[in-house]
Amino acid sequence: MNVAGILPWFKKGREKMRTLPIVVALVVIAAAGICGGNEGAVTPTNKVVIGVLDFETSGPLVFGSLEYKKALMKELKRNTRVKLVDIGESCSLSDLKTQGYEQAEQYKMNYQLDMILHVYLVEYGIGSAYRGFRSHLSLIDLYRKKIKDVSIDAYHIPIELGFRGGSKKLLVSGDLNRALRAKKEALAKKEMAVTREVKEKATEIEGKKEVVGEKEVTVPREVTKSPEEIEVFLIHNGPKLIAEGEYNQVLELIEDLPGRRRRHVQVQTLECFANLKGWVCDRDKGCKLSWWNLRQKLINSGDNEATPMLVILLKDEDPYLRVYAAELLGHIGDERALKDLRAVGEGDENHKVRKYAKRAYEQISGEEF
Repeated sequence: MNVAGILPWFKKGREKMRTLPIVVALVVIAAAGICGGNEGAVTPTNKVVIGVLDFETSGPLVFGSLEYKKALMKELKRNTRVKLVDIGESCSLSDLKTQGYEQAEQYKMNYQLDMILHVYLVEYGIGSAYRGFRSHLSLIDLYRKKIKDVSIDAYHIPIELGFRGGSKKLLVSGDLNRALRAKKEALAKKEMAVTREVKEKATEIEGKKEVVGEKEVTVPREVTKSPEEIEVFLIHNGPKLIAEGEYNQVLELIEDLPGRRRRHVQVQTLECFANLKGWVCDRDKGCKLSWWNLRQKLINSGDNEATPMLVILLKDEDPYLRVYAAELLGHIGDERALKDLRAVGEGDENHKVRKYAKRAYEQISGEEF
């Protein structure tokens, strides 16, 4: 090749190399998790990031609410699953919600938030050593666009103690779990989009494809599962999800089922034990009531189609689940469960589980254990 032939090739290669830093920068940005957000911020995937606005106030309290905000944030930090961000400005709840939560979305983008906390505060006894106040807390889930409201009244106690216990009332495990799942899904979609862009840029640099006019990018469609697919997924994976503490996900999927499929005995069994797990783990009274009602339905139905699911739950790590799985198997009376009940009755480490397994075995077999 002569010099005249080499020069055009060298110039073309040099021009392509100039664009290489663009691709490298995109890869670094994607890895650092700072695309379209607060500059230099890394989004924690294992914590729910909550932005705390300055309090809105009423009554005699116009200024000086920062000490209340400090006390509240100190209380909320007791929950290690959240990360708090002090937004440092106020915004009314109505403004946050208008035009499809436009202002809330702006805060979300600026501070990499999963939730926003708005507080409306009324103070009493200004000037005394022990003030009183009433606060209305609104926690906005920025993924679901739903608001959880909690009220706290505190009279004749120091400000630093006024929000004591507020963390448990406001930051419920089920809400945090839903936010974390939504965050992971959103980050996965963002990562997919950035990866696609990086590949396209790299292809242009390599010169393997010639781009003519506008390039059309095909975005993978979001998969919407049918009720049949959800039901099959639940029956095959529900016990495992409950064992892994993802009982809220099980309950959410069951809520998406139409009434006929939701009444399927195996689905009802899953719903029963997911609610039991919610009561055991979170002391959720709503879960307790739902579990008890579903338990009674299963006892009264005596449907042995629940047996395979109950046998799996009989081996769960949680002794509460094992106890009530054994109890239900005894009421259903399916002989297919005898072998598993004997194994649990003889070898389970928990004496109460052994007791219920032996009782169920005797109910089904009619023989002494």
